[in-house]
Amino acid sequence: MQQFSKKTLRNFFFGTPVSDEREQVSSWFTAGDENPEFENELYVLWNELPESIDRTSSRKGFERFSASLAHKGIGGAAGPRKTIRRIREWTVRIAACMAVPLAVFALYLNGQTQKPKNWIEKHVAYGEKMQVTLPDNSTVWLNAGSKIIYPEQFNRKVRQVFVTGEAYADIEKDPSRPFFLSVGNVNIKVLGTKFNVKSYPEQSKTEVSLIEGSISLEANFNGFTRQYTLEPGNYMSIDHHTGAVDTFQFSPSSYTSWSEENGGLYFRNQTLEEITADLERKFNVKIILRDEQLRHERYFASFVNNESLDDILKFLKLGSSFQYVSNKNVIDIYKH
Repeated sequence: MQQFSKKTLRNFFFGTPVSDEREQVSSWFTAGDENPEFENELYVLWNELPESIDRTSSRKGFERFSASLAHKGIGGAAGPRKTIRRIREWTVRIAACMAVPLAVFALYLNGQTQKPKNWIEKHVAYGEKMQVTLPDNSTVWLNAGSKIIYPEQFNRKVRQVFVTGEAYADIEKDPSRPFFLSVGNVNIKVLGTKFNVKSYPEQSKTEVSLIEGSISLEANFNGFTRQYTLEPGNYMSIDHHTGAVDTFQFSPSSYTSWSEENGGLYFRNQTLEEITADLERKFNVKIILRDEQLRHERYFASFVNNESLDDILKFLKLGSSFQYVSNKNVIDIYKH
């Protein structure tokens, strides 16, 4: 029987879990095994939500969500601990798979006057990308290794989707129904716009680039909520560990999205470790960095002509001291 410490569970729901922890907790949620100790810890954690979160609204949202499931025969009258166990196959689609905090999802459900009955989940394998048309005819392109969850039908007041990974969104204008895209601890509100968001679970930051329109961005970090407004040509990154914000300007007219047929790759002051993670997803390969110093080398580079993996690596090594060897789908990078 899998056991989890309270620290592991806290990191999963309220912090930044390590990869192994995320996989272990997610696996328990999707399994059918009973684990009273773990379920008790979940109940305790729910009662210990950070003070910065609107506890009343969060709890109300969670209870309303539980009640709606009980009405469908999923919950029951056995108390909140029993309800938590019964609804885990629902919450996994938002909290576990998508790494969206449970309290954030509860707040969203609390605001739903018409709760979506059916949720759709789509994910993209490495080496691929996918175009998704949402119920309002907005379009979202998902990059390799990404996931999206959205309702089969949006309600009358709000359009909400949950994403992990990288997405390029072209959102239909609807002033009466703002559009929210939630990724990790960042919520993006738009009325109609084009933007790119990138936040893989293994990344240390969330990146947002606005191409057209305007967006407001709400970031939750260490119990504090910060709000930002972006205009076309604004790039912003938010560090998951420190909350540090980095911004710069780019030309929207020259921006070529990776979602296009010959889409671009943009590396803005990124480490070689971050770059190779992107390349692994795009080309479905394994890249091994053999030198610790190489991991932290930083690059500014753009590739907008559908360059091959070999072309990209050859260019990057011009300004560095590394060499690489390819063996089928494995690339070794080492210090020259």
